[in-house]
Amino acid sequence: MGKELIIPAKKLIVVALRDKEEEVLRRLGELGVIQLKKPSERDVLRLAEEEEARLRELEELYERFMEIWRTLTLGVSETPEEKEEQEAYQRYNSLRRRLSHLEAEENELKKRLTIVKALIEMGEKRAPETGKFQDLFSIIGIISKKALSDVKRKISKKPVILKYAPISESEVLLHIIGIIDLWKEVVKILNDLGFRELPLKEISGDLRRVEEITQERLRRTHEEIQIVKHELEMMRASFMGFSPEEDGRLRAVKELHERFMELKKILSLEPLKHEEEVEIDLDEAKRIIDQVYERYNLLSARLGEIEDEEKRLEEARELINMLERAGVKELPELGEYEDLESFAGIIDPESINSFKRLVSGKPIAYDVKKVGEHLAFIHIVCLKDLVREVKTTLSSLDFREVKGLIQLPKDINEAKAVIEERIRELDDRRKLIYRDLQKLREEFRSKAGAISRFLFIRLRLDEALLKTMKSETMRVIQGWIPEDSIKSVGRALESLREELDGKLLYEFRDPSPDEKVPTILKNPRIFKVFETLVRQYGWPGHLESDPTIVSGILWTIMFGMMFPDLGHGITIIMLGILFSRFLKKIILGLNFRRLGKLMIGLGISSTIFGALVGEFFLTEIQPLLPTLRAGWL
Repeated sequence: MGKELIIPAKKLIVVALRDKEEEVLRRLGELGVIQLKKPSERDVLRLAEEEEARLRELEELYERFMEIWRTLTLGVSETPEEKEEQEAYQRYNSLRRRLSHLEAEENELKKRLTIVKALIEMGEKRAPETGKFQDLFSIIGIISKKALSDVKRKISKKPVILKYAPISESEVLLHIIGIIDLWKEVVKILNDLGFRELPLKEISGDLRRVEEITQERLRRTHEEIQIVKHELEMMRASFMGFSPEEDGRLRAVKELHERFMELKKILSLEPLKHEEEVEIDLDEAKRIIDQVYERYNLLSARLGEIEDEEKRLEEARELINMLERAGVKELPELGEYEDLESFAGIIDPESINSFKRLVSGKPIAYDVKKVGEHLAFIHIVCLKDLVREVKTTLSSLDFREVKGLIQLPKDINEAKAVIEERIRELDDRRKLIYRDLQKLREEFRSKAGAISRFLFIRLRLDEALLKTMKSETMRVIQGWIPEDSIKSVGRALESLREELDGKLLYEFRDPSPDEKVPTILKNPRIFKVFETLVRQYGWPGHLESDPTIVSGILWTIMFGMMFPDLGHGITIIMLGILFSRFLKKIILGLNFRRLGKLMIGLGISSTIFGALVGEFFLTEIQPLLPTLRAGWL
């Protein structure tokens, strides 16, 4: 009964020139092609196996061939065609080497970024110094998570500082600082447990800044990899003839779309009510997004610098207030001189004796002033050659340098006034940056709608192209259409072929027995809503029967028999009308328009059976069935 309600599908094969492929795809979408058919392994293998083998052979023999060619053609000039072919192969091999180099660089940048993030998680602000110093040593490396507990157990009672942070599911980054006498013992323990020392030659300075620079380099390297892969793909296509479409361009468009959505989110963009139609292409969209990102990152970096400077000044202001309460009238002179460096900061009073012991006998001058119950202000002057060692020693004692005191007047009151003035200047600069951010937001908002529409269409087209095959000049598109649409689609394709000056071929074919053919249902309008219920139990195959009408009738009757209530049925009908006529939205994944139409039918069934059995909002009424009387329940 239901078999005739499943419309047979025909396979449509279209061959078009590459420069017209997008126009053809758009037209096929308008003509109702159900879905594009991705080339099967059999389709692709038949075209690609021999070509892949030929290409690998060409790659292996190319260098040998060129040596023999040069030997045989000494003194003979090359034809333009021979020279062009030789340059193509040279370019292909050059791109392969470039891709290998870029992928290695990308892996190295990913490792570096992981290390930097781990150092930040440890609480480091700047890249720590490593090596052996006069009284201390500092070592950083990688160890397994399993071995970490053994490290803790073996060195827990030794005078060392141990910091660590995870860098993968099985490994952690480990940083150990200790006195120089323990160097050999600690290194032996670590080596026995599989520790790998890590040089930090490429990581120096402020870690947040290093993280930003590394992320930007990683992004640019990844973009260059995609460009090289795309060019290699184009050259491979010219060598091999027909091949399946690679997903490189689709990935690039998806990444661009993700960056665009992220940019919309961080700029908090709201769509314009009245927006001009603007034509845009992929290069223009990428250029705009890159420019906005670059300007936003620059403004964000300037905001970050202002916030860091403000924190330093606020920290300095708080320290000056503590010094003032402690009776200090003048600040020490801080900064670098010809052979000396003067710096100051906060330290735990209980660590002072340890510091004195570690620097005793060295040309170091220091002054300590207690400014709180658990805080002391320490001012240190030493030779520049000793600065790194002294600061490493202090870092092991939880010393925190206060750089905001540099270049302040000696007088406490004057210093406070200078700090307040600098904070006001920073606030003014922040307001200017916020104004620039708002200007950037408005400029981007005017183009965001056009970029969003373009990227949406571009993604759909690239997803469609992924289900096709291509050569250097042609595109093969396969799809499915209902059998009853063949005449109209054929007329439209003939018209399109005339528009393209005959540069379009198409053919309708019956599906082969092993092909997975989409099912096309054709039911009366009143039963369309029940197709959703049928889908929940599995869509029928194209050679099976369509159970939609039978299932819809039985389901409706069963609902009325199970919930017979005149009042509830009327309520369900009213809700169904509300959902289908007024809401018409998808909320929490539910299509309320379809749900409303379904509820109307169920409500009618419940109303009829409620009247027959005599029930109205759980209250017994006179039933319509002649064999029943009121109160029979």
